[in-house]
Amino acid sequence: MLIETRRWLRDCLAYALVRFLPETAVEGATSVDEVVPGPARLMLIGLDPRSGCEPAQLRHTFETLQRVGAGSPIGVYLHADNAAVAKLLATLGVAGIVLPSASVEIAVASVRLMAAGGTFLPAGVVDHGEETDAPTPAAERPAQDAPPPAAARPNEMPAPLQSLTARERDVLNSLSAGRANKNIAFDLQMSESTVKVHLRSIMKKLHAANRTQAAMRLNASKTQDRGP
Repeated sequence: MLIETRRWLRDCLAYALVRFLPETAVEGATSVDEVVPGPARLMLIGLDPRSGCEPAQLRHTFETLQRVGAGSPIGVYLHADNAAVAKLLATLGVAGIVLPSASVEIAVASVRLMAAGGTFLPAGVVDHGEETDAPTPAAERPAQDAPPPAAARPNEMPAPLQSLTARERDVLNSLSAGRANKNIAFDLQMSESTVKVHLRSIMKKLHAANRTQAAMRLNASKTQDRGP
């Protein structure tokens, strides 16, 4: 489902998507109100930060899309660069963000990844979001959920965990504290689907068969790092 207010741009994008992703069927809408209710492999919406993207407006738009799309992944392509808008979108749990500077190859690959259930966030957006995410109040989570100082410094992590991204380490630390997916999502201000994506990546990198093994590997690495 492609949502774009400008018809000529929507038609061009739809043509390009079908051209590069021949297995894809694209339906268009000029606004969220025109979207036909029901699940879709991906709901892709264009946003222009220059015409106003207030936080309350964006949240309302995504809540509406989540409801209308029955939980379908939501991707965004921006008409103009705007770090603040990109950061806000990342906190809303979007499946991905395509920046206007992206090449055709990157844009197509990101759409394919989002439609397959993955997450695509440009490196600059991820780094900015991780540095400025507001911490969850201590009253809302146990003290042990807070990652140890080493979690923020990849080079000081135990060797088996150095391949994890900062966000994956946040998820793994919460997992090792016994938090359920919905609690991890609340703690880290992300969607449950994004938590699941991170967990699959964590288990693959740590060669863990399940989440319990992943948590055990983290605890074992911490014990080994501390030494006798």
